[in-house]
Amino acid sequence: MTGATVAAADGDSVHVDLRLVVAPSAGTFRPAAEGQNGKRGAVLQAGTVVGYIEGPSSDVDVATFCDGHVVRTLAHPGERVRPGQPLVWIQPVDTTGSAFTIAGDDDDDVDSRPAPEIPLGFLGAGAALPALRMTNDDLAEHFDTSDEWISARTGIRARHVADPAAAETTTALAADAGARALAAAGLDPEQIDLVVVATATPDSACPSTAARVAQVLGIEAAAFDVNGACCGFVHALHAVAAMVAVGPPTNALVIGAERFTTLVDPDDRATAVLFGDGAGALVVAAGIGGAGATGILAADLGGAPSALAVLEVPTTSPYLRMDGPELYRRATRSLASSALATLERAGLTPQDVDLWVPHQANSRIISAAAERIGLTPDQVVVDLTDRANTSAASIPLALSSIAADGRLDQDKVVLLSAIGAGIDWTSLLLRWGR
Repeated sequence: MTGATVAAADGDSVHVDLRLVVAPSAGTFRPAAEGQNGKRGAVLQAGTVVGYIEGPSSDVDVATFCDGHVVRTLAHPGERVRPGQPLVWIQPVDTTGSAFTIAGDDDDDVDSRPAPEIPLGFLGAGAALPALRMTNDDLAEHFDTSDEWISARTGIRARHVADPAAAETTTALAADAGARALAAAGLDPEQIDLVVVATATPDSACPSTAARVAQVLGIEAAAFDVNGACCGFVHALHAVAAMVAVGPPTNALVIGAERFTTLVDPDDRATAVLFGDGAGALVVAAGIGGAGATGILAADLGGAPSALAVLEVPTTSPYLRMDGPELYRRATRSLASSALATLERAGLTPQDVDLWVPHQANSRIISAAAERIGLTPDQVVVDLTDRANTSAASIPLALSSIAADGRLDQDKVVLLSAIGAGIDWTSLLLRWGR
């Protein structure tokens, strides 16, 4: 059962008891031949067949388990579905014939947690890193530096560097992370109907990296890229959530993938010590709204294009140029203000956040911004020690890490925040879960 709280005509809150009919097995959803059973407003008795799941060897009926009205059919005819995926939303009719109950303060079924602005399920995360691991000591052989100097100022001890000769392209890294995310989600490639890759380092200008990844994984779906630099993954997830919310996409693969070391001047110590390569991926799916549901609770984004020169690859050079002190000032302030604005929109405080997953720029920026927000160290995810700054890949890589170590539990409140070239900043507040 799930519930939604809506406003009645007299201003009181009305708690609507809702039930989900879910897929009993994986396969292709086909609506009932009658065609009327899944229509909005149709009155169904318990046991009514609303469709079936077409499997490789047999078909399985999908039937209601209570009397009620159809609120919405969530799966499209011919859609590939996973076991347990919501198919039809039913509003039960109680013994008095009324479908609504007024939720008073003493109603134990009322969920006081805010409903998501965009309902969304987070099904599985994956990560991929190049084989070559380059330590600070390795860099010290080329630069006048040391492991102690780099780690004290950045928190970075090593980074992974892609080798194109070993076929470690942006597409290859993204596809590897995507395949791992699909496995974690328990979905087949044919169940994905949207692929979006956030990257500033595509293998070619055309077609998109997302299209190349879809080809590698055997996904026949819409695909496009987002170039938001270090903000790219959060921008991509925000865009995908909106597209999934209105349809037709139901299951989407969102990836952040970079070979950012290709943009670094090999003779510039200031940038060479900061960046690494890698990819992280997340599978998301359309969700069901209501108090306490999973999805996006609030968002924030902004920018200051007048500060382009603070962090950019100039049109006259192939390499990244960075004003370190100015970027530090802008990053700490913008990360904090964006996070706080997002929490305010959701009606929550820093104490309500279970995990803050910021862009992994460097440990000093993360610590300073966390202090401004009012977060404790146990709320803050730091994932750059062995990976460095991987630009658009840093947040999905961090999500994959905390999913693997058990910190990313169902119903956790997770705040994502990023700042990157542009200068852009953005935050998403999530309630995590499938």
